[in-house]
Amino acid sequence: QDVIDAAKRLGMEDLLLPSHFSKNPTYRAIEQGLKSVPASQLAAQEHSAISALSQKADDLIEMAGGQQSRVALSDKFKNESINAIDSLSSKAEGIYSEIGSAISKTTPTRADNTIAMLRAKAKTLGGITNLSAPEKMVLSKFDHGTGVGKSLPTYGLVDNIRKQIGAALNKNEGPFKDQTKAELSRLYSAITDDQAAVAASSGMGEKWNLAKSLVSQRKQLEDHMVTALGKDLSGTLSSKLSPAVQNLRKGNVKQFNQLIDATPTHMRQEVVASALSDAFTLGSRKEQQLNIPGFVDWYSGAKRNGSLSAVTKHLPDDATKRLHDLFVVANGIRTAKNSEISTGRIQSLLDQFDKDGGMVSKIYKIGKKAAAAEGASSALGLPGVGSASVIASSISAEKTARTVAADKLISSY
Repeated sequence: QDVIDAAKRLGMEDLLLPSHFSKNPTYRAIEQGLKSVPASQLAAQEHSAISALSQKADDLIEMAGGQQSRVALSDKFKNESINAIDSLSSKAEGIYSEIGSAISKTTPTRADNTIAMLRAKAKTLGGITNLSAPEKMVLSKFDHGTGVGKSLPTYGLVDNIRKQIGAALNKNEGPFKDQTKAELSRLYSAITDDQAAVAASSGMGEKWNLAKSLVSQRKQLEDHMVTALGKDLSGTLSSKLSPAVQNLRKGNVKQFNQLIDATPTHMRQEVVASALSDAFTLGSRKEQQLNIPGFVDWYSGAKRNGSLSAVTKHLPDDATKRLHDLFVVANGIRTAKNSEISTGRIQSLLDQFDKDGGMVSKIYKIGKKAAAAEGASSALGLPGVGSASVIASSISAEKTARTVAADKLISSY
């Protein structure tokens, strides 16, 4: 009954074969075996049911806001991430500029954090001479000391160097572009800490912390892009998303969660809905075509291992329910198809089915009465098929091939 109910909710209950929801293994075996008969109506009807289920799967992806094109999804992810990074950078620089306007560029600035960081690094390398050229340049400009004739760097100089480092980090340009990202990040962080002290003493501490928070968010998005697209950002989201989705069947959720966390919040439902395509087509030899055994294994495995929730928590409730209904119907079809037997074995089963005194004989006695009362064409409530005549032919001297008769009778359901 659960298969029938799920099919009704999907709007495809009339397409199912009885074997798709029957609990009788012998019946399932006979019906599924009859499909091997040339021009079988049962085979045609099952093909229609599977095609309809495949379309329902595609409809679910669309309904939940997903898309079938993996290239389009990857491009959108990359563009949205870059736009978000650029937006955060622009906002942060706007606040830094506002702070810069409020603080005189000639204000002496102690760069103690930057100097300490570079001197500590130089010590591990065996001396200042072993720092990179840009690092030595920063140290020489900032570390003027406090003795007679020595002066602190101006706020304008410190701010200008921070901007140059930011340009190297974000756009790979300027005098610092040949430094590693890790080195640049450490320098940027130390310099901003030094500027924060000046901003705080000038009453701009709150704004400075806001700008720093925006920079932190930008760096997080940059790390997320590396997670999804690789270090050089030349990969595609789908190349990593597909195996991550498929591995949910085994309970492996780490990679999937990392990719979703790396996705802009407003895109997560779309990405997860699109990723369902990989679950539906798991093991398919045909691109983007529902593979019932693969999907059933994926859903049951993910549910058993507790990883299904990693997907459903990003989907609307109605989409989650329809996903379950798709599984129930697919599982019913799979169970039936696993019961297939050869045509030769069907013959021996039908020998018991239509022999004198067998089931057909007993049904025929009812069929004759119904036929007399209603006419053969609508006997037993099967209009247009003539079930009484079908039954009669199977026990008459001049029989229709039993497999053909059985196929006709069952497909009239």
